[in-house]
Amino acid sequence: PYSDLPVCPQVKCEHYWPLDAKPCTHGHLQVTLEGEEVLEDWTVRDLMLQHVKQKTLPVRQFHYMTWPDHGVPHSTDPMLAFRKVLRQWLDQTTEGGPPIVHCSAGVGRTGTLIALDVLLRQLDRDQRVGPFSYVQKMRESRPLMVQTEAQYVFLHHCILRFLQQSGRVPTDNGVAYENPLYENV
Repeated sequence: PYSDLPVCPQVKCEHYWPLDAKPCTHGHLQVTLEGEEVLEDWTVRDLMLQHVKQKTLPVRQFHYMTWPDHGVPHSTDPMLAFRKVLRQWLDQTTEGGPPIVHCSAGVGRTGTLIALDVLLRQLDRDQRVGPFSYVQKMRESRPLMVQTEAQYVFLHHCILRFLQQSGRVPTDNGVAYENPLYENV
């Protein structure tokens, strides 16, 4: 008898921002959509958060929409462009705290984006990069960061594409790139 019941998709992240100019309320927190820029793979939203009887807080949400849960984006180029837009904004902003990155479980897509940003900054600063070491370090603090083998491979593809775009190639004489061999534990 239960096999005839419809299967409802599991909600993995609540839709906490409004779809239009009408604010939405979550308990004592009101969220207002101030602006939105919709692109092919992602959307950037400017939100205003207001707690009852307290000051407001502007929030910029970078929403990558074409990244499937447990999967990877269709190409490295849009992800690198997204990371560049995000990094430029982070480097320019003077207000607020650290960025908040989330996906459904907070490990797979979240971990991949965080690792990509940190590793590309490391590459620019040190002319070397170690994806395996960094992901291992991330997993010491939060298990399953960069959750799937496909996400780990995608991370490497993004780094290699970044090197190609910047005219650098992985060699022993210039940029050092950790051996991409890995063990998925």
